[in-house]
Amino acid sequence: MHKEKDILSLSDLHHIPQPFLREGFLLGVEGLPSDTVVSNLETWQLNDKVYTAGLYTLPLYIYHLAKAHRAGKISLESLLPLWPLLATQLERLIELREDADSGLPFLIDYRESPLPKASYWEMLEAKDKVLEPAFIAIVMVALEAMLYLGEQLEKDTSTVLQASEMIAFGFNEALWEEEYGIYFPKEVGSDDFIVSNSIGGILPLLADLPTQEQAEAIYKALSLNFVHGQFGYFPSECVETGKEERIIDPLANYLLLDGLSRFEFTATGKALQ
Repeated sequence: MHKEKDILSLSDLHHIPQPFLREGFLLGVEGLPSDTVVSNLETWQLNDKVYTAGLYTLPLYIYHLAKAHRAGKISLESLLPLWPLLATQLERLIELREDADSGLPFLIDYRESPLPKASYWEMLEAKDKVLEPAFIAIVMVALEAMLYLGEQLEKDTSTVLQASEMIAFGFNEALWEEEYGIYFPKEVGSDDFIVSNSIGGILPLLADLPTQEQAEAIYKALSLNFVHGQFGYFPSECVETGKEERIIDPLANYLLLDGLSRFEFTATGKALQ
């Protein structure tokens, strides 16, 4: 039976720094960008050795800006002064965190992850560098958003295109698990998947990463393993975990809704919405 405490409340999202998520996700996109956002972009410190809490929020914010413009909620004039900051910081994030072998960006701490409570983090040592499918998918949609915004603003996007092609080339080869029909994380330098029950293996539907065949396999895995009651949302862990109280992460469900829409799994998407 559904209980209110099964839902991860917005106040529980304390691991996400402001203002990226607060202004770009929880409160919608109207009024963006603010002076606070510009200041945050200018001073945001990325690091390749010390974790950056909520590292994914910068690419998530970029994704929201593109959505806002497509929806007519923000003008090109408002976006123009943000372009150099967005381009510089996103490029720096990818440069600092690029795995030389796979070309994919990695995380160094669970606090950087969009799924900080995912079960696979419990299997890792603090020093491990991790290729996490959900994080990489968010970076990918940020690059797609930059390509879109760059075209609208008539900016050079050659560096952005190169980065997106690198991720697209390496992602399926490195993280797709054919037997399970979803993506699994890996430690950098390892050939072994970190097999887990997390919904993180489903979230790459968000980006232009799975083929249509892979997307259909992911959708099947979602339908078989993550359907939870009649409430139209999905728990962060597979229902087979047997946990009496599974967390329902609003961010994961929000991103999943966009992914279902992208691949035209409209019936499930409407139920989730």
